[in-house]
Parts: sequence; C-alpha cells; structure tokens
Amino acid sequence: MLLTALSLLALLYALKFVFVTIYSRKYLPPGPLGLPIVGNFLQLGRLPHLKLTAWARKYGPVFSIRLGSRTCVVVNDAQSVKEIFVKRGSNYSSRNQSYLINDVCFRPGKGVSVLPYGDQWKKMRKVLHRVLNSTAVKDYFPVINSQTRQLLVDLLSVSETNGDLGVFPESIMKKFSFNIVVALLIGRGLYSSEDHLMSEFIQITDDLHHMNSFGASFLAYFPFLNKLQINPIFQKGTENRVKREQIIRKLQGMAQQKTTDRSATLLETIQKGAEKDGLDEEDILYICDSLLRGGFDSAACTLNWATLIMAKIPEVQEKLHQEFDQVIGANRLPDYQTDYQSLPYFDAFLKELLRFRTPNFLGIPHASVKDDLYEQYFIPRDTLIILNSHAIHFDASRYASPEKFQPERFLSSKNVDDGDHFAFGAGRRVCAGSQLATREVWTAIAGIIWAFNITESQASKHTLQEDDMINGLANYPNEFRVKFTPRHEGLSSMIQKCEPELKTRS
Repeated sequence: MLLTALSLLALLYALKFVFVTIYSRKYLPPGPLGLPIVGNFLQLGRLPHLKLTAWARKYGPVFSIRLGSRTCVVVNDAQSVKEIFVKRGSNYSSRNQSYLINDVCFRPGKGVSVLPYGDQWKKMRKVLHRVLNSTAVKDYFPVINSQTRQLLVDLLSVSETNGDLGVFPESIMKKFSFNIVVALLIGRGLYSSEDHLMSEFIQITDDLHHMNSFGASFLAYFPFLNKLQINPIFQKGTENRVKREQIIRKLQGMAQQKTTDRSATLLETIQKGAEKDGLDEEDILYICDSLLRGGFDSAACTLNWATLIMAKIPEVQEKLHQEFDQVIGANRLPDYQTDYQSLPYFDAFLKELLRFRTPNFLGIPHASVKDDLYEQYFIPRDTLIILNSHAIHFDASRYASPEKFQPERFLSSKNVDDGDHFAFGAGRRVCAGSQLATREVWTAIAGIIWAFNITESQASKHTLQEDDMINGLANYPNEFRVKFTPRHEGLSSMIQKCEPELKTRS
C-alpha cells in the first residue's frame, strides 16, 4: 500500500516537472535542463557553489534551476544583488519553509535564521540588531581582547606540545569564537571543566547546519516527503533541538548564578527589554541559540583560512610582519580601537581573505513573497533566491586574477565598486553579527600575526585549491597542520602580563 502511494506521488511529481519544464521555463530566467523529479539536484556536486558559478558563466548573471519541486533563481553579479536583495528587499527576504527545519529542528515560529519575513522575524531581528550594532559592540572589546589572549596561550601551548607534527587549529579557533559569545551572553567564558558543553553544542550545530545547508537536505526540495515522517532524520532533528535547548538553558542558569560586579550581559539586556519587545521565554531562548550558532562558526572558519593562507603564502605573511613591526612593535599586542586605521596592508589582507575564502559562498537561500518580474523574466512566489557570492568574488571583470590571493588589490579603493565582498550576505537578511564578527576576526588574526611565525608542517597535505574544503553552512578547509613559532622572547609571560586572569583559568 505504501509502495503504491509512493509510486503515485512520484508519478504526479514527474508529470508536474514535465509541465513546469515545458510551459514555465520560457518565462523564467534561463538555466540548465534537469532530470525528471529531481531536477538539477544531482548535478550540484559536493560543492554546489562551484557548479553554480560554472552555470553563471554559461547562462548569465541571473539564471534558474529546479531542485525537486522547487524553482530556484541564482544571482551572480553585484548589480543584480543590489536590485533584487536590496531595492526589492521586501519581496526577497523570506525563507524556504521546511517542516524538518522550521517545525522539528526549531520550534514553530522561533528560529530567527529560518523564519519567514514577517512580524515575528522583525521582532526578533530587532533585538539582535540592538545588541550587535556598531555602537553596542564597542562595549565588547574587553571580552574580545581577553579571549584573544587566551587563544594565543592555547596556540602556544599546543604548538610546544606537538612540536614538528604541527597543529590542526580548527578546534582551538572554534573554542575561541564560541567562548566570546558565551562570555558576552552570560558574563564569562567556559572553564576547562565546562568544555564539554562547547563540544556538544558545536557538534549538534554542525549536524543542524548540515541538514540546513544548500543542496544537502533532500526534504527541503520535496515537501511531500515531509508528510510521511518515516525518515530517521525527523528523529535526529528532534534530538538536535532538544539538546540545543538543554545546553542553552544550562548556560542561562550559569548566568543567573553569577553575582560579581560587572556590566550587563547580553542575556540580561535581552531579558530586561523582553516585556517591551514582546518576547516570551522561548523567544529569548532562540535568540540565544541564534547568537551562539551564528557567533562562532563563520568566525572560526575565517580564522582557519587565515592561518592556512599565511602558512602557504609566506611572502604575504612577511609583509604583514613588517607592517606590524613598524606600527605595533614588540612590546604590546595589537588593539583594534587604536590600530584599526594604521594597518592598511592588514586591512587589505582581511578583505581579500573574505573574498577568497568566504565562510559560506551561498549562505541560506532567501525566498520570494509574491510574483515578480525581473527584467524580462518571471519569478514566481515561493521561489528560492540564492546569492552566489562565489561567482561575484571570482569574477575576472571585477577582480583581476581572482584565483590568486592578492591583498594588494584592496589597497586602492578604485579597484572594487559597491563593496569589497558579500561575505555577510546582502539586503534585509544580511548577517546581524557582522559588526561583532569583523572586530573579533580583526583582533584574533592581528594577535596571531603579532605573536607567531606560521609555517606548514611536513605532515600537512592541504593544496589551497578551491575544492580542498568541506561543504556546510561554513566551508572550513580540509585538515591541515601548521607550526606556531613565537616571534618574541618570553611571549607567554608577555601575554600573562596583559591578561593576569589567564594564569588562573581552570
């Protein structure tokens, strides 16, 4: 009986696909033909952004594909991004509504990153903006600086232990970025005895992001399968949500137990304004969830790429060291608030880093709210809209020799128009934490450059090719190993002098 029902559903979807392909394709933006039922799903490959960029070169800056029963429009140039995501933002700021993601992995109406465009999303987004805007993050530098010094201590310690084997720094970078968000949220970072909370949250976040990454979730593009609810992934999604909620509630409890004098934590700020903002307890919990998940992954990914690139391209690292020696010297650590405008090559390095290895070249797809005409093309309501920043960042007409890592391209503002990169997305769904992420990444990478010479271990096999990465909501590099050698005598004691509490963290 079940097999018959599934066969009938498959036949209906095949007929629908043929109808859409024949009768609707001429009104949609151009694009590649797909297979019955699955559309272009199986053509995307392991790293979908590479295939989408190849199609962009063939079909133009705006093209369409089909993933199962869903129509997708892919946007591949800066001008179209500005028109679709910014000027027409009210129509292109919603999200795909997947039962697995919206109602299983999150509680209905609570997941900020997956909510449809509407009052609930605006309410929760407003709170995030209030605690993450450029004015608010000025108060967060004590936490950023403290955690950066701990990062340097951790890198030094592991490097000394591992010797010539080198370090794969991914877990250390994740610990750093996760602890920044935790410290801002509850008033302190996690002690080593509490690191299991971080490890558990990072693992379940990786699982969630894999389920929600573009091209990974079959169910997102075949909505009828959600109704069957026989796939084990539904149980996995429920377990993921329950575990996340348990960890966040435990962190909230830890914050309530803290009684020492300090400035207000993010949690206290959110709770204080809850009644005025119309937030219930679940709203607060899922705002915390958004802060924790969004706050560590992209930053940690960027730090890993920065480390690898400096090891693989030593001439770039040498230029950074020269600039830091001239501006910072050997007797103090870099400080964003005083040094930000004094390090032009480092600033160009960071811009090139986010262009060359954007944490996620595709982000989370937007969705159209209503039918629209773009140029001569028809875009139906509920179409998935994908910003392919990879196509933009590797556009030779925008960036000369885009396959090469060249910070010098950003030393002249005339080289690039309408923004340096699209690493944080565009439009009304642009990353809410971009101001915090920018300062966090600046401080951490600056500290690493100041403190260490970075060389690749002989055990490392990374090629720095664009396919030598994992696929997920953050495209981390595949495993590599580097050695961190101190550039200054007595580095550990210098860091301890700047941050005495590092001596007693346990």
